[in-house]
Amino acid sequence: MANDTNNTAGADTSAGDFFLPSPAAAQAVDKTVRDRLVSSFQWLGEKYPCLNIDAAVLAKWQARPAEFGLYFDLASAVHHDPDGAVSDENMAKAQRLADSVHRGTTDAGMVIKTLSADHYDAVDIDCLQRWFDLEPENSMALLQLDPTEFAQASAVLNRALSCIETALPAFHGELTTLTSEIIFAKPGPDAKLSFGGASSFALWGAMALNSEAHDHWWDYLPRVVHEYSHNFLFGLAADSQLVTNDPSELYRSPLRDTMRPIDGIYHACYVSARETVAMDAILARLGDLGLGDEATTVESYCTAIQQRSLAAYHDCKNVLDEHAKMTELGKNIMDDTAAAIAAR
Repeated sequence: MANDTNNTAGADTSAGDFFLPSPAAAQAVDKTVRDRLVSSFQWLGEKYPCLNIDAAVLAKWQARPAEFGLYFDLASAVHHDPDGAVSDENMAKAQRLADSVHRGTTDAGMVIKTLSADHYDAVDIDCLQRWFDLEPENSMALLQLDPTEFAQASAVLNRALSCIETALPAFHGELTTLTSEIIFAKPGPDAKLSFGGASSFALWGAMALNSEAHDHWWDYLPRVVHEYSHNFLFGLAADSQLVTNDPSELYRSPLRDTMRPIDGIYHACYVSARETVAMDAILARLGDLGLGDEATTVESYCTAIQQRSLAAYHDCKNVLDEHAKMTELGKNIMDDTAAAIAAR
């Protein structure tokens, strides 16, 4: 699942770099997104003087996902309600963001967390929950894992990440470049949607994973590729639309029971194709993974996911071919995607 918002950043990536995994392309996307975030502080500083921060200080800052969320809170307020943007609540958020810049980044590399006081304070938790869960009619009602659940889920996920590093080194390089926080959650009693994971451009660098939807370590293999590929596509398309269809136009979606806008189907097409290619690579390298008695089970699972993802790609592509009004960028990305699938 992917949530989007008004994008303020983008990346200069040439055609041909849009589908096949490339850590260098991911690094370029990540750098551009972060550079544009920093450069937009001058604009926000017109409403929030505390964000008029020296460029040399900003240049050393690596925003965390929740800090991106705070930025989008403020940017949305300025965009939609310029007079109300300077409320006490928003001024406090701006000061919090400024304090984060001056404090610097404490996390190094990709870390695994959950929505608890052990990892975040209340403001960050609220920010993460809001930006991950933007559709009230499809609410995931994200909750934290308790310490035992978190320890178990982390161990299972780390086994999957080790497999991705061995069998999918280019995917792993992209993952660790684009992802700073993997956040475990589970659905609350008010959840209206069964979900495996979530991503949002407004929480750049984060993905949420539902621990209850993954019984075995191999269940995380397609899910991790799926979610971070949403983020990669967000970054690629951050300065340009992928399609120009009216968001109110809804079409059948192979991956959802409900109808979806074309943009959502475009994302589903892209990530389904990437799942397919990732499963191809894992199946080709099963012998390198030291799976022992699990080898047959993992092979059967990856084969089933490969077939399911390929079918989803073709279903989505058929909807796009019939209904999508693609931009030049959207066409270039989808052309690269189709070429990679055809070359399998």
